[in-house]
Amino acid sequence: MVVYALYIFNKHSRCVHRQKWEHNRQPAKELSEEEEEKLIYGVVFSLKGLVKKVAGK
Repeated sequence: MVVYALYIFNKHSRCVHRQKWEHNRQPAKELSEEEEEKLIYGVVFSLKGLVKKVAGK
């Protein structure tokens, strides 16, 4: 698995660390850092809910 970006959020959904590695592919639309952080946190939050439903908790 290849990782191009690493985000670490605190329990208040604030991004406390961001590390990006260069890759060849250019994004279709450049997002602001704040927009990108919100999208990543939303994905993580949604996955957390999905895992709880699948696990039956």
